[in-house]
Amino acid sequence: MKGRKCSIIFMRKVANRLEVLEERYKDLSPKERAGKINEQMLTDFCVNLREVQNWKRVVTLEKEHGADICVQISPSHLVEIARLPEEKQRETIEEVAKQNLTYKQTALLVDKVLGKEPPPLPEGKYQTIVIDPPWPVEKILRDVRPNQIEFGYRTMSIDEIKAFPIQKLMADNCHVYLWTTHKFLPIAFEVFESWGVKYECLLTWIKNVGFTPFSWMYSTEHVLFGRVGNLELLKKGERLDFHAKVREHSRKPNEFYELVKRVSPEPRLDVFAREKHDGFETWGDEVDKFNTMAE
Repeated sequence: MKGRKCSIIFMRKVANRLEVLEERYKDLSPKERAGKINEQMLTDFCVNLREVQNWKRVVTLEKEHGADICVQISPSHLVEIARLPEEKQRETIEEVAKQNLTYKQTALLVDKVLGKEPPPLPEGKYQTIVIDPPWPVEKILRDVRPNQIEFGYRTMSIDEIKAFPIQKLMADNCHVYLWTTHKFLPIAFEVFESWGVKYECLLTWIKNVGFTPFSWMYSTEHVLFGRVGNLELLKKGERLDFHAKVREHSRKPNEFYELVKRVSPEPRLDVFAREKHDGFETWGDEVDKFNTMAE
């Protein structure tokens, strides 16, 4: 409960900052104003304007429906509920609080109310697949890096990730890139085995910053590379490590996608994508998450 209160307080802080910036740049055109605010939010909190606007809706939700009931629900749940029409919000909040629903159950409930269905898998076969599964990562709230918190991030269980029907998307000869966190690195090898992918090597993203949850500073992130069949690399001799700046939480660097394009052929598919990249088809329900401008 304490962590939820801290998260809501941080959301309020960011929402208040948004109001200040909106007033500061009110004389600019809508596009210029959004660009200025987006840049400042990325600098101050490592979140983009679109995400901040989601948080602002949560703060409004709390004001309208009461802090006592909202604090029973995690911020990520509240982001989902804030998507609903106003007349459905209190009804959903009370149902989530009463039944003590999990985040996934809440997301499914909200999707049901909105009439939203998960996107169907593509019908094609791909020679290159990048997949960044929503690992069941527990969020860590720390005063030293509060901008590491992310709200509205759906997750899957390990069994669900292993059972994901990636085989339907693979060509007979295929390259597979699997993003993983430090915590789930050992399990990522099990996921490859479940998918029938032969592990070959580990790519490492060297970040410009890191965070220290307990002991070491976590300043890297990793990608397992494996093959199905015998598809050769387009270019040999590329380094396994690449340097890139950290942006929003869970957003992967453009440098990675450029590397993949140099060594792995089309057609390429980015699974659980959160933004679009040239040379890749995308699949997922958050493919526009990191638009730099609010819609």
